[in-house]
Amino acid sequence: MDSSGPHRLGTHQAGTSQSGAGEPGAGQFRTSQFGPNLTAGAFAGRFVGEDARAHLAEAVDRAEELAFALDFDGTLAPIMDHPDLARMDPRAQDPLQRLSSACGALAIITGRPVAQVIEYGALAGLGARVAAGGGVLHVFGQYGAEHWSTEEPEIRAPVPAPGIAQLAEELPGLIAAAGVPGAWVEDKGLALVVHTRNLPDPELALALLEPSLHQAAVRLGLDVEPGRLVLELRSPGPDKGQALARLLQETGTRGAVFVGDDRGDLPAWSEVLARREQGNPGLSVLSCAPENQSLVPACDLVVDGVGGVVRFLEEFASAASRD
Repeated sequence: MDSSGPHRLGTHQAGTSQSGAGEPGAGQFRTSQFGPNLTAGAFAGRFVGEDARAHLAEAVDRAEELAFALDFDGTLAPIMDHPDLARMDPRAQDPLQRLSSACGALAIITGRPVAQVIEYGALAGLGARVAAGGGVLHVFGQYGAEHWSTEEPEIRAPVPAPGIAQLAEELPGLIAAAGVPGAWVEDKGLALVVHTRNLPDPELALALLEPSLHQAAVRLGLDVEPGRLVLELRSPGPDKGQALARLLQETGTRGAVFVGDDRGDLPAWSEVLARREQGNPGLSVLSCAPENQSLVPACDLVVDGVGGVVRFLEEFASAASRD
């Protein structure tokens, strides 16, 4: 399936996994129920759909066939008031290194520039440890427009679309005309991101900005990428589903686990589903927060924010280890 096409959000029925009091369900689940290779224990999360447990068990049992990929902000790093303050949770370092051995490929696929992610995630050190163990760490930045790996450490990136420079000139006037003077703009090189998180009513501010920003994007030939209290206008290029498909092709892996937290991750989850429908292992995981509840039906497994992601990484790495 072409991951740039419609995203099938209705594949699972949200809430079907909830159980009665005292049983693992919406509050927590027990990995000992998932399959013979899974360790005992419990951590916050819930399954979405009646087949989700089986998808997790199959992903663990066939981990060597998988690419294990994650978003950065809201998944490995907490969402901060300013994006420059974001840092990867250091507790993720060890399980990510272990996953590089247990799985067929390991990658971070993010909307951020690659250089930023390497710095904010302390990925140079992690990459060195992964490489020492015979693995490869990949980073796809700006939705796959940029690429870096421990095998090819030179960052490959295209030039920005001409519309980016024109938009940079127009944005102050567009923001003022929308009546949202506190919104601020982040320059990512290939994209410009309008942030409203710090405003008194960030959702209303974003709604006021969206019509004029969408019109500007169409006029300037740019893509619009909505996120968590941000609106990104970027140079035309791949989405995260296409980046994930490229990772699978280049590494020879067949299925994928993808962990994300916002609408920009929908194409990657669609790619996971497409591969699974071809008989390959796959699991979609949501790092849940109050503002992304609408994404629950797109996923198999929901965990509680960055802390829940770290616990999931630890459990999956332990279960998938063939030591």
